[in-house]
Amino acid sequence: MREKDLKIDSFVVTCMNNIYGDDAEVNNEWYLECLNKAKDTKEFEKLYLSTKDKNIICSQAYGELLKKQSLFYKGYDKYYHYVMNKAEIKKVTCSDRGGLKIGNDTFSICVSNGYGDGVFKTAIFLKGNPYINAVDHMMNYQVAVDGKFNIYDCDCRNDVALVELEGSYIVYSYNGFVALVEQDR
Repeated sequence: MREKDLKIDSFVVTCMNNIYGDDAEVNNEWYLECLNKAKDTKEFEKLYLSTKDKNIICSQAYGELLKKQSLFYKGYDKYYHYVMNKAEIKKVTCSDRGGLKIGNDTFSICVSNGYGDGVFKTAIFLKGNPYINAVDHMMNYQVAVDGKFNIYDCDCRNDVALVELEGSYIVYSYNGFVALVEQDR
């Protein structure tokens, strides 16, 4: 397949053609290999996203392709599940307000889960986890939280704290997935 026949976002193509930076060359080689093997855009996307190479999954190109295609790409959630399962702490939470409730006795916030009401997966990535870059590229930044706080089982209740955290975290979400990524203070 020729690059000019590939029907994906031009920024994603720019990311895939980048050869400068952490593991950019590895990603570019994978991009070219997939481009050479694919007959059309759909086949390219399926092949490109099928990698299990951590460096490619954590690349900006992978995350941008997944975000741009996920509204139309059947089965996109399996790629999010793959990364979310790499977190040190995984919880299932429910939502009646479209979010994840974070707080303690003196404050609380409801962070959008990017989807709406229902049951969704929340993942907590601790410092040093190699999949943190994937979260940053695949999901949308919501808020930074610093201090001692709880993750609640439902966004409209205070009675069940699933986990208590202390530290500095960035909260990301995308289409029903929420990730908290531990930061240096």
